[in-house]
Amino acid sequence: MRIAVTGARGRLGGQVVRLLAARPGCQVVALSRRQPPAGPQLGNVSEVRADYDDPTGPESLTLAAIASLAGETWGASIKYVSLTPAEHHTEMARAGEQLWWQYAYSTMFEAIRLQRWSPLSGQVLDLTGRSPAAAREVLAQHSGQ
Repeated sequence: MRIAVTGARGRLGGQVVRLLAARPGCQVVALSRRQPPAGPQLGNVSEVRADYDDPTGPESLTLAAIASLAGETWGASIKYVSLTPAEHHTEMARAGEQLWWQYAYSTMFEAIRLQRWSPLSGQVLDLTGRSPAAAREVLAQHSGQ
């Protein structure tokens, strides 16, 4: 079994890595924002420098491009409307969304809007052994839902 552990260089994450590494049959991918140390590693642990701001897809799309692609794929009229994080948060609150989700979505969409995730990485392939799906493929899988 292959298991990815985030925060692997931290106190709790480091303990989780050591416990999993001691289990037979576990391959551990230790993810950390810090550069892995030079030197020997445990045989079934691979250390990878990763950040939550590193997108992994085969393409980097703006929110307007995602909306346009969704419209094409689903055969629907979809228009992207740019909102500030505060406006988005307010609209989600009016819709009755839980506070945690309001924050999660608002900050994620703001990061996309500011193109913080525009550089691409190969981390999906590194972690799973499979190439990431293109946005069009993912949207097609969810057509009609």
